[in-house]
Amino acid sequence: MMKLARAQRQDALPLLRLYRLCANQPQSTWNEYYPSPVEVREDLDFGGLYVLRDAHRIVACASLILPEEGAETGDVFTPASKPCALARLGVLPDCQGRGYGKAMLCSMLHVARAQGYDAVRLLVGADNAPAIHLYEETGFIAVGETDAYDEHWLQMERLLTA
Repeated sequence: MMKLARAQRQDALPLLRLYRLCANQPQSTWNEYYPSPVEVREDLDFGGLYVLRDAHRIVACASLILPEEGAETGDVFTPASKPCALARLGVLPDCQGRGYGKAMLCSMLHVARAQGYDAVRLLVGADNAPAIHLYEETGFIAVGETDAYDEHWLQMERLLTA
């Protein structure tokens, strides 16, 4: 049985392990340096880092953060009074293709709506076809493209309605 929970400090090392395992996947824009302990600490401090657990381990994670200036803001996005950004959605490689990513994403949309956000924005690697498919399947639309962080990205958003 899967359980969504806000990440705790003791989850930091398992999360870094998950990030490193995901970094080795073909479409990943992550590497041995990113995400780092700095991002984990910042996401924990902000209170936006969530984990999906099965009986004994973290199988997926994602963060809701404030949009950063630049790639997650700007004219390509629909004006919103309280947008957030979805960042660092990852699923353990041995759990991929089993619905955990979709479960994590749908849970994060529910959390965002419950916290009063009216739009969720994200960047996804333009070559990451599985992730793009997941986002489109859950109602995200591509609104632009950008080059940032030494990568080419699709800018996607989903408006949240009451």
